[in-house]
Amino acid sequence: MYKRTGDHPIFLIQLITFGMICCIHFKVTAQIKEDFSDSDLMSNPVWLGNQSNFEVNAYQQLHLKATGAGFSYLSTPVICSDAMEWSIWVRLSFSPSDNNNFRFYLASDNPDPALASNAFYLQLGEAGSTDAITLFYKNGISIKEICRGTAGLIATAFSIRIKVTRSKEGNWKILADPTGGFVFSLEATATESAPLLTGYLSLLCKYTVSNSNGFYFDDITAQSSAIDITPPLLTAATVTERNQIELSYNEPLEKSASLQISNFKLTNGIHPKSVETDVQTASIIWLNFDQPFLLDQPFNLIIQGISDLVGNKTSEKEIPLVYHQLQSNDILINEIMANPIPSNGLPDAEYIELYNRSAFPIRLNNWSLTIGKSKLRLPDSIITAHEYRIVAAENNIAKLTKYGKTLAVKNLSLPNEGTLVVIKNISNQVIHAVNYDPSWHTVLTKKAGGWSLEMIDPLNPCGEGENFRSSTDPAGGTPGKINAVNTVHPDKDAPQIMNIYPIDSLHIKIVFTETVDSIHLLNPSAYLLEPLVGNPENVISTNPLYQSIILELKSPLLKKTRYTLTLNTVLKDCSGNLLSVPVQSTFALPSLLQSNGIVINEIMYDPGEGKAEFIELYNRSSDFYDLHKIYVSVEKTTSGAKKQKISLSESGMLFSPSQYIVLTADKKQLLTQFPLLSKASVVELKSFPALSNEGGTLFITDSLGLNIDKALFNNDLHFPLLRSTTGVSLERINTEVSSDSKSNWHSASEAAGFSTPGKINSQHISQNISPTLLTLEPEMFSPDNDGIDDNLIIRCNPEKQGCMLTLVIFDSNGRPVRKLLTNVLLSTENSFIWDGLTDGRTKASGGVYIVYAEIYTTTGEVHHIKKSTILANRFTR
Repeated sequence: MYKRTGDHPIFLIQLITFGMICCIHFKVTAQIKEDFSDSDLMSNPVWLGNQSNFEVNAYQQLHLKATGAGFSYLSTPVICSDAMEWSIWVRLSFSPSDNNNFRFYLASDNPDPALASNAFYLQLGEAGSTDAITLFYKNGISIKEICRGTAGLIATAFSIRIKVTRSKEGNWKILADPTGGFVFSLEATATESAPLLTGYLSLLCKYTVSNSNGFYFDDITAQSSAIDITPPLLTAATVTERNQIELSYNEPLEKSASLQISNFKLTNGIHPKSVETDVQTASIIWLNFDQPFLLDQPFNLIIQGISDLVGNKTSEKEIPLVYHQLQSNDILINEIMANPIPSNGLPDAEYIELYNRSAFPIRLNNWSLTIGKSKLRLPDSIITAHEYRIVAAENNIAKLTKYGKTLAVKNLSLPNEGTLVVIKNISNQVIHAVNYDPSWHTVLTKKAGGWSLEMIDPLNPCGEGENFRSSTDPAGGTPGKINAVNTVHPDKDAPQIMNIYPIDSLHIKIVFTETVDSIHLLNPSAYLLEPLVGNPENVISTNPLYQSIILELKSPLLKKTRYTLTLNTVLKDCSGNLLSVPVQSTFALPSLLQSNGIVINEIMYDPGEGKAEFIELYNRSSDFYDLHKIYVSVEKTTSGAKKQKISLSESGMLFSPSQYIVLTADKKQLLTQFPLLSKASVVELKSFPALSNEGGTLFITDSLGLNIDKALFNNDLHFPLLRSTTGVSLERINTEVSSDSKSNWHSASEAAGFSTPGKINSQHISQNISPTLLTLEPEMFSPDNDGIDDNLIIRCNPEKQGCMLTLVIFDSNGRPVRKLLTNVLLSTENSFIWDGLTDGRTKASGGVYIVYAEIYTTTGEVHHIKKSTILANRFTR
């Protein structure tokens, strides 16, 4: 029993002073929650007693710092109800004893615990080696032990967290986690119906000199407790690994009852080999099994006997589960609202919509969302199959909850100019990535704001700008539901190698036309470099989109040496399209630019409203050049002012011999205009120089500003008989002739669609082409769809540019049967087809037909040519 010694008059003065201070400073409360984070013992709550013997240390724990043997205490008022709950974290750095121990006064009638006549308290420490947490009740001079925990639990130095509960009926329970965590086990229970008196909660330390600094306290709580008669609620159940199940509950669980292996079994009777719990919250259980679960095969788990801290237990429950191995693109970035202003009906709130396109529930446990350079942690959540989540900043969540389930993150900010957005799982695996851009908006006015970008087809997850477009919902977006633009929009194109670029002699960058499956992409044995280099030492992915890689070589590349890269492993894109192997590409270290090594080959300066301008370059040399060191600029005809030169590549990109490169400001639009144009040949320049319809001069220069090529463009260079030059490109006729020569430029032919980006020009003259005005192949054809000579091919190759052709088919009686062409502008090489049908789209009769051509030249000459052919019909009985 504790006894206070000392001079009575001095003690009386202390007691009177303490009472006065209580009257002035104490705020009596029914709830105490003290974690010492404010480092202040005089507020929230007020602690009085032997204050000078205590301090709040650097770890924000209450620490005894007495200088000699004795007693020290702190007290704070508390209002007690019939049902209460207390908790405390205690550390004693020594083995407790009769002379070195601690008492936690739960309720006392005196602020000085040594003078209390009515009190409930816990004692930690006693004589001997069977120290246990013990609950006492003091009434006058009588002290009664109510209940006692596990003998020897605190016989040596310890850090422990203790929870005590008292019900309205006087049922007491002591729970403890001897690790100091939150996984409580029941230590003791008993009934004592003596009433709780409103008074004081106190800490009382008894110590010798050597242990006067060995007491630590934290997380002290006291509060009324409502009557809890509800068993723990299972809030989530997921298969986290091939042999592990995670169960989450809505409250802390009692360890000894809840973690029994017999509480859990599969429907085939198999129990887990071990059961663990989360030491921080005590509300999560992990079940570990010997045998792995079958992939994507449903099974059931039976659970019973899960207990909360007051003893409420669950009845038997059977839940369905499935083990699904997470795949890339299971969760998609499905909608992006980067600029919600001006609003069309949706709230003023930026958001990202996630969509689970798989057939399985997926948990976002410790997943991250990266926007540009900002990395955010996604809240733990389970997205069921084909369900949506709206991700927004915490201060915007309330605005979006009516549209669907939400996930709150801190400071979500989506740049209007676009950026890379990436979601990764707990293993840092890229699940989906989108490098969104405002140019993806399909309606120009929607770029200004108020409209989201929506994914068109979730089965084409890596389509980037080709699979996103402006929302068509009148409100401006569809957060939390199916996208307004949702439709079938498959990716039918296999990935291609777009460019190979030697960064230096030991590193090669390979760029693909789209995202490629990373499993085989990063395998060094998939790449072979010849001569003499072999397989790379290592393969590194350059970004989360997996659209490019870097090969680290074992030996350096040599100058003026051509190398062949062979890709010998099948690669596929996100939609499963396969890149046929082997694929071989030639490259070399880039050479210094030579004058006219690269030439301007085609110019589309007046494409028409809503269509893309472009400039086509051709590498007429035998050298490889670096586009990063090549610049384009334009000089307006009206002002004569040359605009700032623009690099053709922000990073390195190789320009190969005999290759065509098409420069444009809008790659997506250009590929829409020319579906057969190779993606690999198009280079999008964000600072593409505007080409005036009034004309100007284009310049290709090196990094020093020296001219490599230049070309004049204006309407005077077009074919004079064209009624309109809008939508017609200017083509270079001969790459070996100077671009300064006006006669070396001509309008693209009508037969070629008035432009030929990325391929040989329609007006191109090859040195070895012999002109033939009109030829027919074959002499006899049979349009019976048997695959043999079904069509008549009519070839016309005039000597000069600017020729116009009219082509009519006559029967043997001189009657016109089919008018194929009327005044069509020709290329230097042209071919046309007669399928044996008349103008009325009926099949012509068998017999001899005359092909009549009128060819008009720019000098006014007219060539009249007639050639015969035989249309043969299949003989039938």
